[in-house]
Amino acid sequence: MKKLILIIFLAINLLQTTIAFAQRFPKPEFESGHTQPPLHQSPTRILALEYLDVFVLLAALSLASYLVVKKRSRRGIFWLSIFSLLYFGFYREGCVCSIGAIQNITLALFNPNYSIPLTAVLFFILPLIYTLFYGRTFCAGVCPLGAIQDLVIFKPIELKKWTQALLRVIPYIYLALAVLYAATESEGSMQNFICL
Repeated sequence: MKKLILIIFLAINLLQTTIAFAQRFPKPEFESGHTQPPLHQSPTRILALEYLDVFVLLAALSLASYLVVKKRSRRGIFWLSIFSLLYFGFYREGCVCSIGAIQNITLALFNPNYSIPLTAVLFFILPLIYTLFYGRTFCAGVCPLGAIQDLVIFKPIELKKWTQALLRVIPYIYLALAVLYAATESEGSMQNFICL
């Protein structure tokens, strides 16, 4: 119980420090006539290619669930991870981003002027449904970030319990900040949205 209180205390202090840092150091003003360049927006894709991405995601999620739950094949998951890293990570330039999908959904809920495409909603809902029914198969075989983590690990190390408990809090803090920045339409988060 004491460790949980300590972790919550550290998380609150980290959040307060982040907010204070953001308020203390505002965006610089340039008086030299320099104008800030506009944000880069990716060109829109053909709608059929977006639905092809959704189909590939659905097929990869189904295959990952089969390989993990029924076949229990590490080799199959390894090759599916390689495929996902190449297709979703490099060819599609990270279109399956769990944080980006949550930010898109949050922004669509809080901003009535923001329209979210159906494919972005499907990229949010499909991994969530598969995770609810089959466990972390999305992270194990389809997510490009999970694939990189699995591919670069050489020798797992055992951390102390308090360190593990502290590190488990970081993704939740990151998720909370991502949702907060998207809901408040902070400028820093707008640059991180995915473009389908």
